[in-house]
Amino acid sequence: MEIQGPCDVAAEAHLHNGYVMKRHMMGEYRIMLRSGTYKIWDEYGQKLAGHKGKPAVPVIILFPDRHAMMEQIFLDDAIEILRSLRK
Repeated sequence: MEIQGPCDVAAEAHLHNGYVMKRHMMGEYRIMLRSGTYKIWDEYGQKLAGHKGKPAVPVIILFPDRHAMMEQIFLDDAIEILRSLRK
């Protein structure tokens, strides 16, 4: 956001644990995420004394008709939410 200006979602790709955070920034609520991994063991965790990674694949569900967003850190949870919303 500092480089490109305001956006709804900012993502950073990295090798270790993912996260999702919603915070008030630049006059609106913005979602920031780090794209986690399905890898249990990664180089970063091993450098920190053999820590095991936590699998996470963050997903943002968009509702363009009302300019709303819903964040989920786990892909499986997001799939279940989408299934229930489509019924």
